[in-house]
Amino acid sequence: MSKWERNRVAKPQAKMYAAMPEGVPPTLRFMLDAEARDEANAFLRHVQNGFAWNSIPDHRRVDFVERHLVEVLPEHWPSVARADEAVGGLLVEVLRVFAANPKLPGWWLSPAVALSNGHPERLRESCDAVLAHAGVSQPEIESYPEERPDPVLRFAASHWQDRDLPEHEGDDV
Repeated sequence: MSKWERNRVAKPQAKMYAAMPEGVPPTLRFMLDAEARDEANAFLRHVQNGFAWNSIPDHRRVDFVERHLVEVLPEHWPSVARADEAVGGLLVEVLRVFAANPKLPGWWLSPAVALSNGHPERLRESCDAVLAHAGVSQPEIESYPEERPDPVLRFAASHWQDRDLPEHEGDDV
């Protein structure tokens, strides 16, 4: 392998396909639509390339992010704002943490990348990873509504006569 071959830019990777709907929580399945993915991609490009982050003074960055990203999120990117609501506001929290701590590594954008690649099921875990790296203590976040335990089903399953028995313990009447 010659020196010029080693220094070449890597070939672009294959197209990233969206996640299967069964693997995505129902509250985030709307992000699998093409329009929502395009909107998430526009949001990612805006955050990544829309600002010269180094030119914004540190003492003004928090106010800048609040004014130019957080406040306009529902107007310019409603699908992204809806996904943020579905995960309890973690995406906005990541933006605020970045504003307060500009020395975060480049992967702080991973929540926006997950949305633009069509993998909204990774949104919560990528937000959690960025917040944990920044040292932000997080309150116990409530799970998705469909994952909450059903009290009626729990009560019914707690009664010994209502449990499903394995085949070898079936009714021997």
